Amino acid sequence: MAQHSDRTSAPHTLGVIGAGVVGLCSAVRVLERGIPVVVYSERRFGDHSSARGLSSVAAPAMFTPYAGADPARLARWCRSSLDEYRRLAEHPAQTGVRIGVLREYCYAPHLSNGPFTDVLPERALPHVPPGFAYAYDTQRPHILTATLLPWLEGRIAALGGTFVARAVKSPAELFDAGHATIVNCTGVTAAALSSDPLVRPLAGQVLHVANTIGLTRSVQDDARRPGSSNATYVFCYGDRLVLGSTFREGDWSEAVKTDVEHDIIDRCRELLRVDGWANWDDLARGEAIARHVGLRPGRGPTGITEDPRVEVEPAGRDPDGHPRRVIHNYGHGRSGVTLAWGCADDVAAWAAASPEGEGGREKS
Repeated sequence: MAQHSDRTSAPHTLGVIGAGVVGLCSAVRVLERGIPVVVYSERRFGDHSSARGLSSVAAPAMFTPYAGADPARLARWCRSSLDEYRRLAEHPAQTGVRIGVLREYCYAPHLSNGPFTDVLPERALPHVPPGFAYAYDTQRPHILTATLLPWLEGRIAALGGTFVARAVKSPAELFDAGHATIVNCTGVTAAALSSDPLVRPLAGQVLHVANTIGLTRSVQDDARRPGSSNATYVFCYGDRLVLGSTFREGDWSEAVKTDVEHDIIDRCRELLRVDGWANWDDLARGEAIARHVGLRPGRGPTGITEDPRVEVEPAGRDPDGHPRRVIHNYGHGRSGVTLAWGCADDVAAWAAASPEGEGGREKS
């Protein structure tokens, strides 16, 4: 794929920091506005060395909204993203996106008029197993990021965008390289790059196994099992199942833990038993396909982990008097894939607006 020099002479060329799903979707939307883009990332999907914070590590992904600090704003982003994923699902082999059933079992009473019920209409199950308060099905995107990320990179290249393999420690580096506008999509590393004390990792361990039990739908609980804050899920991607997970807030370790894996498998088997899947006890009896610990980029005060920073920050002027600005787009917690396109729409609108005006500023 095309590379770019470290220096760009065009002040209107936009620099994106980060090549996870949030950064790549932002780059696509900005390029679609006719604005040149250079994407900076130390590693991209094709580099299988350690890639802290890169969304490929946690692949595949489920479209999963969380209420966060501003439910109305998050719901708007979710609607935009859902519309795009439905379009991408028309070509699943190319994009890695398909629409499938997710069944959720809720330990706690369900909020029937929550902010996302109009985004993802629910079909309540007529019979709720003992120990649960509610159960329902939704149709939602299942996203193979191992397919989606290369597709997004190809889309960026087709639109004329370029990539630079470079670790960026400060927006000032890219201002010095000639960019007037920078989009900060650094995920969990924004804690250091943006000196943001609200950012912390949400470590999640998952296991990928072959679908030897013939599962045809995804199943999860609401992460409110008594005595635990961990979600239990079995996400179905055809011949592959993803089992999870953990929720270790503030934990930077990416080490896979055997005892945690055994607990995940036990919880997932029990959930499939509750769901009535006949051969639930055969789950994960063979060799694992993959094991991962991903660091989700949480953000927010205590008790909140989905408070994305999506806003414009003025950054002075260059020696020729051009205004500089940073468009922040990070801190999506567990909903990076879910919110990516909606946030990218905002980023692109601000990128196309005059940096001299106030119309491109929105503080969250």
